[in-house]
Amino acid sequence: MEGKGTKVWSLSQDAHEYERIKNLLSGRLANSFTPEQINAHTLKESLEHLQVKANLEVIHDGSDIRKPYSKALPHLTSVKALNGDWVHGYNTFNSIVISEVDQQIHLLQCTPYSYSDPHYNQAIGAGFTEKEIIENQLQATDQALKERFPGVTLWHLLDRKHDDESTFAFIDGLKSHFVIRLKANRNSNETKVDENGKTVFIKLNHARLTHTLTQPLERFVWKNKVYQQASLTTAYGTLSLSENTYQVCRIEVKDRQGNPIFKEPMLLLTNAPIENLQQAFQLYQRYLKRSKIEGVFKFLKDYLGWEQFQIRDFLAIQNIIVLCFFVAEYFYENQLQLTQAPQVAIICQLAKSKGTISKHFYQKGLAILANYLLFQQYINEQNLSQQQVNQLLSILN
Repeated sequence: MEGKGTKVWSLSQDAHEYERIKNLLSGRLANSFTPEQINAHTLKESLEHLQVKANLEVIHDGSDIRKPYSKALPHLTSVKALNGDWVHGYNTFNSIVISEVDQQIHLLQCTPYSYSDPHYNQAIGAGFTEKEIIENQLQATDQALKERFPGVTLWHLLDRKHDDESTFAFIDGLKSHFVIRLKANRNSNETKVDENGKTVFIKLNHARLTHTLTQPLERFVWKNKVYQQASLTTAYGTLSLSENTYQVCRIEVKDRQGNPIFKEPMLLLTNAPIENLQQAFQLYQRYLKRSKIEGVFKFLKDYLGWEQFQIRDFLAIQNIIVLCFFVAEYFYENQLQLTQAPQVAIICQLAKSKGTISKHFYQKGLAILANYLLFQQYINEQNLSQQQVNQLLSILN
């Protein structure tokens, strides 16, 4: 995939190889693979190299595969573009884990799907729902990690989309911890009488929580803006939902004038005990690691061509998306070894890295090297003279 993304035609030497790869991805050959098989290999590789102490943070999040200019691809659904517009694309649900020992990221599982799939939300046959996809992946990753590392404490980190009591109860049933960000309109258990004399619940954003601590922040950075002498207020208490009681943590960051830096406080819910403000702050720090998965998505899209495929077969599309995830696991798994290999330093230098060795420069260097090899191959195939080669190169000047 180096330098060629996920365009099957670009990956093929000729039309025959293109047909063979397409048939392999589309399930038409006896040795064809499935997304489930690829995910099994990704999970196996991760578990073999993962280092564990006592805790593991498992981050789950969806990522839209955007195909804004595609109209003929199968089962296209609507997803949001970065500017908020609705465009064509596909859905994915993804899971990664972070080692407590070395903070290394390991990719676990990727499930591509589409709301336009004929089987989506079908009650009979091979039907599935988005909730089933999420719960199956939560359970599969939870079970695999506990079987590989008996006694480990798992923390499932999820964003506001999963602010749902059935999700809380489902992870409770796994006997694991969770930290889930709540929506801003979530009610507390506290009530008040409104101007009409009606008893209403107070939003968690404004509710009185049992314990509160404000501490200074000499420097706080958000979206490339630096706030000097800011403050962070941590508050925690309990929230009863149906028959269960959870701990809720509220985080507010203000500038030196006391103005909120964020429009709404961050509300976090957990089924783990919080016994003091230090533990509440640690919960906040734990949740902040959820942003690590955004870096994985950026790497997949910018350097592995997660959104570049053009093949018109839905199983092939799913296989390509999951294969990309598997390849990304290789880079994350081997980044330490890659940085120590002398040939990797040379490849990064090709990308003008100025001595920096990273996945970004390694990928760019590989693309440059791949293009060089393709050019050399073209010279040999066309039997070009040195003069003809020089004429081609003169175009660059």
